[in-house]
This record gives sequence, structure tokens and C-alpha cells, in this order.
Amino acid sequence: MTRTPSCWFGVIAVTNAMLPLLRRSPAPRIVNVSSGAASLALASDPANPMATMLPASAAYTPSKAALNSLTVQYANELRNDVFLINAVAPE
Repeated sequence: MTRTPSCWFGVIAVTNAMLPLLRRSPAPRIVNVSSGAASLALASDPANPMATMLPASAAYTPSKAALNSLTVQYANELRNDVFLINAVAPE
């Protein structure tokens, strides 16, 4: 049985639940916490420690890459609104 990461659904559920309130704000912001592990360039570089962490980080790296993609999708969807939408890597 394949398990779908619930973290993606959590981000979608919370973001969608907050959109009505955010739309009433004069300066709405969405900030998703990402990671350098989401970088496909870094993950494919054999000299990078992240590339050698698999399979221990097999779920973490793609889930953060998916979060970045989701952030871009929200930015595209809300492009004509006054939203600022970003992903930040606090490293």
C-alpha cells in the first residue's frame, strides 16, 4: 500500500481555509517553510551531503520539493491579487 504524504494535504487544507481571511487583509502573505534539501540541483550533486542521505531522507527531500511546487502554484493562482507568496529555507 502506497502512503501519500499528508503534509501536502495539510498545507493545502490550512492555506485554503485561511484564504477568505487573507483576502480581507490589506497585505496578505503566505510563507511556506522549505529547505535546501528541496533543491534538485543540490540533491543530484554527488559532492553534496544531501545526495548521500538517501534512503534516510527519501521522503523529506521530495516532500520539500513538492512544497516548493505547491508554493509556485498558489503564487500563480493568486497572481492578480495583492498576495505575497514565498517559500523560505531557514538554514
